[in-house]
Amino acid sequence: MRDVVFKAAGMNNSGIDDALAIIPRRARGYARAKEGSLQGATDIDSSDKYPGGGLLVSAEDLAKFALALESGKLLQPAALNVMWSAQTTSAGESTGYGLGWGILSDHGELAVAHTGGQQGATATLFLIPGRGFAVAVMTNIEDVNTANIAHSIADSLRTDSTN
Repeated sequence: MRDVVFKAAGMNNSGIDDALAIIPRRARGYARAKEGSLQGATDIDSSDKYPGGGLLVSAEDLAKFALALESGKLLQPAALNVMWSAQTTSAGESTGYGLGWGILSDHGELAVAHTGGQQGATATLFLIPGRGFAVAVMTNIEDVNTANIAHSIADSLRTDSTN
């Protein structure tokens, strides 16, 4: 990961999580209590699932990852095309999901997104391929609709660029 992804994408603030290590700037995770107040989220050890939440990444590095993907630094264009194409069911119906990415239409353009969440964190990475455009939204609170926030930011940036 360090050599093939992080270095290649210029992700200088990313790495593998280690629940026992003291890691500078690692955020504490939070959850909402039933009455809405914040409380500490349940501690987890994600060392058994590095690809599914076991990485520490800054929002800036997540955006760098998206732009490195799109620029061909990490994958060949043919691989991206497959990854960012909606899969179909055995009945031939679109699933609206590629290989790890939600496939969307954003103002008539192809858009792709990946969301994730676990104890104490929620994130969305939203891209419009071919435009060099990515929005990364991360929070250290469980169950936040970061997808809506990412789409709102993308819409606002799109509106600003047309004025």
